Formats: sequence, C-alpha cells, structure tokens
Amino acid sequence: SDLYIKKGKAQNALNHAETAAQLQPTNPRLFWKLGQVLELNQRFEDAEKAYLQALVQDPQYAQAYFNLGNLLFEQKSYTRAKLAFQAFLEIWKEESEFRNFAQNRLNQCNQKLAQTQ
Repeated sequence: SDLYIKKGKAQNALNHAETAAQLQPTNPRLFWKLGQVLELNQRFEDAEKAYLQALVQDPQYAQAYFNLGNLLFEQKSYTRAKLAFQAFLEIWKEESEFRNFAQNRLNQCNQKLAQTQ
C-alpha cells in the first residue's frame, strides 16, 4: 500500500491495505497501516476502528496510539486524544520528534480541556 500512496493512488492503497489486514487479522502493523490509508481517504471513523484493532492485537503498539491521538485531536475529541497520547508517551521512551510532537499535542489537549471547564 505504501507504493500506491506514493503514486497518489489512494483507492488502490486502500484495497491493498484491506486485503492485507483480512489475510493477517492478528498483525497489528497491518491494521495500523490500514488506519493510515483510511485517513488518507477521509474515512475517519473507519480509521479509528483500524487503529483500535491494531491495539487489540498489540496493546503496546505505540505508533497506533500516536496516530489515534492525532486523529482524535483533529476531530476535537480532546479527552480521548489525551488518553492516546498519554499511552504513547508511556510506551515510547526514546527522545525523538514523535515523542516531542506527542508531548506538545498532549499539552494542547490539556489546554483545550481547561478552556471548556
């Protein structure tokens, strides 16, 4: 599916990712990838389900928490995004751009939630 994404063929990428996830239903990476492709196709509810399925298969799959947190943040679901970013930060201990980004997003979630109280 990565090749199709690079060539701008989102529907082909989606077909490929769905087939791969069906063939290996216990592989969390395939559901994570499916979630990414669903997001590209603006199927946000289905993308969320795919990320959650990746986490069912591997509750320590940090990348799924990262993507889920970003998806929920963009949908203004700050409470749920906060939980996803907290889980990511608990798992991903290595200092990196991803960790810094997640920490910033977590801070933004806390600010947004404080504004609504």
